Amino acid sequence: MTPDDILARARSAVGKGVRYSLGCGGYHPTDALPARPTWRRPKGKLIPVKALWCDCSGFIAWVLGRSRADTVVPGMWGLSTDSVYADAHPTKGTHRLFVPIDAPVPGCIAVYGDWTDDKGKGHQGHVAVVVDPVGHVVVDCSSSCDGVAQHVQEVFWTGKHRVVWCVPK
Repeated sequence: MTPDDILARARSAVGKGVRYSLGCGGYHPTDALPARPTWRRPKGKLIPVKALWCDCSGFIAWVLGRSRADTVVPGMWGLSTDSVYADAHPTKGTHRLFVPIDAPVPGCIAVYGDWTDDKGKGHQGHVAVVVDPVGHVVVDCSSSCDGVAQHVQEVFWTGKHRVVWCVPK
């Protein structure tokens, strides 16, 4: 896929009702959207709404035309934020699906892995498609936007996380 193809596919899901839910979406790469209408069961409770649920790595898998069930790094569960980060890492990565680049460009992937804060609390990593590196604009599926959106996302540029910029192989 070219960077333009990646941007076009990512943008095609913006405003289509895809909502955020961890661990969902990205299993059907040929579908028109990154998720199929499903019920959601957070903490064992059934939400009485059938919706399009997806998370950031499910969205990226779909954008790239891959199933998130594809194993990127041996021993890791499918195409996840951590597996993308591990595969694309400039010095430690295996570069099976992702190749690191030195600086962000439109259509590349921005990713950082799971992390632990100063108090020992664990946090999820994040992955997105870069639209405008100067303006810090991405397309992603996030809880902060409750789904797929194109927006300013400073987290990749603050220096708080070890971000890897990469392109699909």
